Amino acid sequence: MENTFNDDVDNDNTMLEELARLIENLERSMKKTKTLGKTVTLKIKYHDFQQTTRSKTLKTFVDNKEEIFEVIKELLYKPEKPFKPVRLLGVGLSNLNHENPKTFSDQLDLEF
Repeated sequence: MENTFNDDVDNDNTMLEELARLIENLERSMKKTKTLGKTVTLKIKYHDFQQTTRSKTLKTFVDNKEEIFEVIKELLYKPEKPFKPVRLLGVGLSNLNHENPKTFSDQLDLEF
């Protein structure tokens, strides 16, 4: 999920509001497809079209906006907050689990 702004943005509150909206859409899509993800990704494209992508892989699968938003906020500010006006923000989940999360194990047991 991503959004290109009509005007470049350099205000933290505006970026966080837009990220929250994108995450709500992402959550809706994930719940509809009963999909969970472990890797949260933030895409930032600046006014000069330079692009950066930041991601974090979690220990457990997530699909709810609160958990995703906390990770996205961390990614927005680390290693540093956007240092020039932002043209586009995007969020995504990868490393997906399409299985029933209650039956999925983080570690597989192999019998020898």
